[in-house]
Order: sequence, then C-alpha cells, then structure tokens
Amino acid sequence: MATKLQSLEDVTRMVGSVVRILGGNPGKFTLQGTNTYLISRPTQSDENSTEAINCILIDTGEGKEGYIDRLKTILLGKDPRVGPSKRVITDIVLTHWHHDHIGGLPSVLKLLQSLDHQPPKIHKFSDNSVDHHILDLLKDSGSGFTSKSSGSPLHFLKDGDILHTTQTSSQPNSLRSLQVIHSPGHTSDHICLLLKEDGILLTGDHVLGQGTSVFEDLGAYLRSLKTCKRILDEQKDDLDDSVSTKGHLYPAHGPSIVDGTGTLQEYLDHRIQRENQILDLLKQPAPSASEHDSQKASSFWTIPDIVSKLYSDYPESLYPAAARGIFLHLQKLALPDPEADDNAQSEGRKVYCCDRDNRESQITLNLPQDDQSWHRAMELRWSLVGNGLPHNKNQATL
Repeated sequence: MATKLQSLEDVTRMVGSVVRILGGNPGKFTLQGTNTYLISRPTQSDENSTEAINCILIDTGEGKEGYIDRLKTILLGKDPRVGPSKRVITDIVLTHWHHDHIGGLPSVLKLLQSLDHQPPKIHKFSDNSVDHHILDLLKDSGSGFTSKSSGSPLHFLKDGDILHTTQTSSQPNSLRSLQVIHSPGHTSDHICLLLKEDGILLTGDHVLGQGTSVFEDLGAYLRSLKTCKRILDEQKDDLDDSVSTKGHLYPAHGPSIVDGTGTLQEYLDHRIQRENQILDLLKQPAPSASEHDSQKASSFWTIPDIVSKLYSDYPESLYPAAARGIFLHLQKLALPDPEADDNAQSEGRKVYCCDRDNRESQITLNLPQDDQSWHRAMELRWSLVGNGLPHNKNQATL
C-alpha cells in the first residue's frame, strides 16, 4: 500500500541559512514536487537588511509558473515566511540532469534578468553523456548567465569542490560552504551537497524524504551511500552539539530527515537484504524448471521467476518496477566487484546468466533502452557462479 504523502508548505524557512521552495510539480515520481533550496548566510525572518542577501539556488524545478512567482516574491523580500530582505541569486547548482531539476533553468534566468540581477554562474558535475540536456536549454537564454572564460555556460564541479555564499559587507564572517560530493547511482552525474556549517546534507534524488530512490547503477549507488554516510558522520563529529541541524538530510523530494546517518544505513541495509534474498533464491530449484530438467539447469532463474517469489505479497501492477530493480541487482552481482580481493573467484562476480540458447550473456552497465531489449532481459536465465557453466560458452550480447 502506498504511503500517504506528508503535506509540505510551498515555501519553508528550514533554518536560518536555508529556504525550501516547492517546484509546483507534484506527481508519481516527484512526490510533493521538486524541492529547490536557497542557501545564504543565516538570517532572521524579521531581518530587513539594507544590502541584498546573496544566495545559491539548488536546482530549478520544471519552471512552473507558480514556482517562478514564489521565487520572485522571495527575492523581492515580499514573502513574510522568509523575511523582508531582498535576495540575489549569484549561483545555481544542478544536482543532476533530470528534467524536474533543470527544466526551470530558462524561466529562472529570465526572472533574474527581469529583476536586473547580475547573471549567475551555473554549476554541475561534468558528464559528457548528459551535459547536452542543459546546454540545449541554455541556447535561447542569451546573456542570462555568467560563462566561463572558455565560453562554456557551465561551470563544472569536481568531487570535493567547495562553493561559498559570496561575502557581503554587512555580514563578512557568516558565509556558508557547500562541499560537492559526487554520488553516482541515481544518475552518473549526480551530486549531493554538504552544508558544512549546519551539518546538513542536501541529497538531491540520492535519498528521498519518503519512499526510496530509483537508480541506474546499483553498485555505484551503494558506494555513494557509504561515502555520504561517512562524510556526514565526520561532519557531525566536527560540529558542536549546539548545531541543531547536524546530521539532517534535505532531499529534492519529500520532507527533511532528522536521522541522516540512520536513514543512509537503512537504504544500505534494504539493498543488501534484497541482494541476499536473491542469492538465497538462486540456490534453490527454479519454479519454471520441469522435472525433466537436469539439476544444474533447474538452478537457472528468470527475472519473472524471482519477482513472483520475492514480491508474492504485492499487487502484480508493481511487478514491472520490481523487475527493473531485480535486473539492476543481478547486473551488479554479475559484474566484477571493485571492492573484492585480487584473488577473489571470478573477480568477485557472484552470478552469471545465459540466453535461451544456453549461451553465457555478457552483462554491461548499460540498461536495456527499448521494449525488445527488456523482453530479452526478462528471458535471461540466472545462476550462481559455481553452479555449472552453460553448455555453449560463446557469449551473447544483451
């Protein structure tokens, strides 16, 4: 049964240095909508600064009219929930290339131009396979952004980079720092951002406020979860107990999370539990095997076999999504384990698969991209390494 979504305000002062603005795009995959965040020096809701407050905007939603109106009201100092001080966006950071995070970029830039703000810098993690999505959006934005000296409209980030809110004369010692954490898995270019002074991890789509995130590379996703948990733990240790938000998660969808490290561990535990369930299942005879099959052949499971067993208590309408998740688990288990010992059997691979002609299939990190490819993937027969090799060792490409 689906969990009822928690109601979120369209604008929320999360803490003195963070304002959350809902993107106005609720949906099946976006939950209450995309959370975008304004990061600045700490402010009070009744502060009326004579100098505009410099901000970094995290993600841009899809550019819905209501979102742009809300953002404009905040920047003009006319939203009482945020405060009467005017604000200026000096930088925009995109957590990854998905449309519900970058789609609002042209509308935001147009808004800033209409307010006579200086063109902001646009930052993202460099990934040639997806950067064209953002570049295409910016083709008609003219001079609405500050390019690099090379002419590139995007200021590329690297893992470990630090972005600072820019200094103002009235508050020179209250800057905020965002540490870039490359966290592939959901997408290859995904980043999380650690707000160091407040101990808050802005997780993008890596971790959600409700439910669980989807991913395209499970191995990378699990490694990123471990990295984020380690960095968040270290930051918690570095901060005084008076910092009430240390260890909190601010996701791009859903409510904030107080127990950040506990939630990251829950995500890890859930995926490890599912992996162990799959491995245990592959030790048993497959339900699709007939009594005439050999003992080895009966150890080969298809993804529909696995889904029907592990998700027997769920409605069949969820089976296609479950099949995708099971495929990604099997893909991880079939690829070399980068954390395995040098002497590990089969480079740490735990499973392998065959096609209908009993040829071993070569698994890559590429997901099937069309219905025909997914149909072939559903027909693959999976078994544990050591359960016997296929009769025909010629490799078939998935």
